Amino acid sequence: MGYTQEASCSNVTSTANILFLDIENVHTNAFKAYARMKKSIGVDACYAFGSENLIQHYSEQLDAIGAQKHITPVGKNAADHAIIDKIRALCSQTAQPTCIGIASGDADFVPTVLELKTQRIRTVCYGNAATTSQKSQKHYDTCVLM
Repeated sequence: MGYTQEASCSNVTSTANILFLDIENVHTNAFKAYARMKKSIGVDACYAFGSENLIQHYSEQLDAIGAQKHITPVGKNAADHAIIDKIRALCSQTAQPTCIGIASGDADFVPTVLELKTQRIRTVCYGNAATTSQKSQKHYDTCVLM
């Protein structure tokens, strides 16, 4: 549960590393998170969640990294809930991901992170240094503050 500049999922044998971008929370740091995860362990799939305005605003950059865009309703935690639903859907499949990266420092993800740990899925938080909650940081396998 250390804090590092690079994601540490080096013990995995599969390449199912999935990154979830909470555009509502991290904005341009989403692309730093993608670059860091890609460099350290690779990114096999990337999903971006946010309001229509933000998804449109970052559309070109999201296309460049191959992110699947998901427009969420405007409202508190709407993107968080959509990300949690997508993570649960992916992890209920037979072929589960090896490592889940979440570009958001929201504490709303802690229960889901704890569920992932029981399934032996590694977790990496990519959060803004100024806003990532201490509660979030201590529950991930690795926390990268940007």
